[in-house]
Parts: sequence; structure tokens; C-alpha cells
Amino acid sequence: PLLVGGKDMIYPRMNNLSYWLSPNALYLLMLSFMTDKGVGAGWTLYPPLSSYPYHSGPSMDVMIVALHLAGASSLVGAINFASTNKNMP
Repeated sequence: PLLVGGKDMIYPRMNNLSYWLSPNALYLLMLSFMTDKGVGAGWTLYPPLSSYPYHSGPSMDVMIVALHLAGASSLVGAINFASTNKNMP
């Protein structure tokens, strides 16, 4: 916001939401490694390796929720940056 002449972001609560979704996503990511046998799908999360016969524990589900939270945090932050850039004079 300083580069476009503003004091703060347009939506500070949206900025706060983006900030607090990130540690929760990291917590769930770490939890997915410690749940059951851990996520055994490799770094690509290849779908056949993450399906039920190969990986039946809840850790893959926790990993997917963590990735969705990280994506939502990034999306909310990006929307806030774009709207700040557009609405600042």
C-alpha cells in the first residue's frame, strides 16, 4: 500500500483473515504428517497413490484441507492487494 500512496490496506479485516488462515494451514499440514502413517503420496500428491487402497488413513484428507486453507489465504490476500491498488488515488 505504501507504493500506491496509501497508509494501510483497503480492507484490514480481510488482511487479518488472510494472515490468520496461513498459520492454521501450516498447523494442519504438520498435523497431516503426524496423523496415522503420514501422507505417503509423494511431493506431487499423485492421485493413484492417495486413493483408498493405498492410503486409507485420514492424513490425506487433512493435507487436502490444509492446501485449501493455504489457497484461500493466498486468494484473500491477493484480492485485498488488487482492490487496494485499484481504489487508492
